[in-house]
This record gives sequence, structure tokens and C-alpha cells, in this order.
Amino acid sequence: MKKLVFTLPLILSFLIGCQSADKEVVSGEIPGTRIISAGFIRYVELEGGFYGIEAENGRKYYPVNLPVNFQVHNKRVRFIARVLGNIATGTMWGSPITLLRIENL
Repeated sequence: MKKLVFTLPLILSFLIGCQSADKEVVSGEIPGTRIISAGFIRYVELEGGFYGIEAENGRKYYPVNLPVNFQVHNKRVRFIARVLGNIATGTMWGSPITLLRIENL
């Protein structure tokens, strides 16, 4: 009985820790969440280079459908997007999103 009392909390802590880490690695945001924010387009020189959005709050987003005319480093934008779930990208930078609307500021 003493072994169970000691071992059970360790097992539960391990399982909770694994679950939290997995969610953070996948996207850092809850899939389906709608985002309304302003920020800057960033050209990131990783994995051959790509464009992302760094929001005002410091969060980084990887838009899978960024229009070509917005692919300009340091361009200030306002955007509405939805966080994607169950998607793997080669960028390893930011939460994958699909843009619903984007405009210049």
C-alpha cells in the first residue's frame, strides 16, 4: 500500500507533464481558435526561408495561405485567422494558421 501511495503521484505527474508538452509542441494554440490581431510580416531564414506573422503580443504564426502581395518583411498588417490543428509543417516556427482576412496598416 505504501508503494502505491508513493508511486501513483509520480505516474500522474509524468502523464500530466507529457500531455502538456505535447500540446505545446503541436501548435501552442487551441486548434479552431479565431485570432484577431495586428503585427508584422517576418521573413524567416529557416528551412529555405518563409514568411510568418509576429503579432503585437509577441506570438508567432505561420500562415499557410499568405498572399504574395503581403510577403514583404516588416510589413505591418491586421489579420483575422483560425488556428489549424493536426497539421505538420517543416518550419518549426509559430502556430500554423489559415488567414480569413488580412489588410495593410
